[in-house]
Amino acid sequence: MPTRAQDTLLDRYQLLERLGSGGFSVVDLAWDTRMQRRVAIKRMQLPALYGRHQSMAESDLPGLAEARAAAMLSNPHIVTMFDFEVSGNEALLIMEHIDGLSLRDVMEQSPELLDTDIVAAVVAGVGDALAFAHANQVLHLDIKPDNIMIDHSGTVKVTDFGLAEFVNRASAIGAQGGSIGYMPLEQMAGEGVTEQTDEWALASVVYEVLTGENPFECSSIKESADVIEHAELIVPSAVRPDIAPEIDDIVFQALSIEPFDRYSSIKKFVTPLKKSLGNVTQGKKKLRTLVTQ
Repeated sequence: MPTRAQDTLLDRYQLLERLGSGGFSVVDLAWDTRMQRRVAIKRMQLPALYGRHQSMAESDLPGLAEARAAAMLSNPHIVTMFDFEVSGNEALLIMEHIDGLSLRDVMEQSPELLDTDIVAAVVAGVGDALAFAHANQVLHLDIKPDNIMIDHSGTVKVTDFGLAEFVNRASAIGAQGGSIGYMPLEQMAGEGVTEQTDEWALASVVYEVLTGENPFECSSIKESADVIEHAELIVPSAVRPDIAPEIDDIVFQALSIEPFDRYSSIKKFVTPLKKSLGNVTQGKKKLRTLVTQ
């Protein structure tokens, strides 16, 4: 799927540049000639037989579940989904383009560990996004630094609901996919997942941002499970003196092996964590500076 400056999709979206690729999809930046705005288009290959024999049910189209889940969630901390289309041998997700960086980019480009105001702003943004999703019965199931975006205003936005499931269905069928390092045991085992699954993933991100390391990110699910079950983790306050000791307890409760030992909701996890970390408003200003630079 080459991208040339003059390529146009659906007689409307003029392709500008390739933003990224991975797995079975690519993401392109495009100009929406109708609405006169930039958009991001996630392009997913359809099976070769689709279109010739219509062998795939609409509900099985790649990206459709993601589009439907994200379309339900109108929130300033969730990337907006505009449309879903099929064109030729591709399924297309048309979404808001975030002019900024991922949290992964920010962490890798920062010469030092991010300060606690910045971490507080990230926690506040992701926490608000997840609380809103959960209130609408949607689980994200792939929270990680790559799926947390920061725009040029310093606003934190959650993207990629590609693994999202509705709460009632997910609790019955278990999880599909996920990212090693950000999955609790129940998700790795394919068991029923809940709001506490997203909570564990966010706690893993917080631990990584605070300490600079993710001990759960291993080469296999088995190795990651062994770390979760048996490793003695260094508490964040031992790594950096600017962290209050109560942060250790908050993060480690959210990282509990058993879901019922974690906080009962994202809000109950995020609220005390923000208070112990720093100033969210100052953190947003610092994020804006980092992304602009």
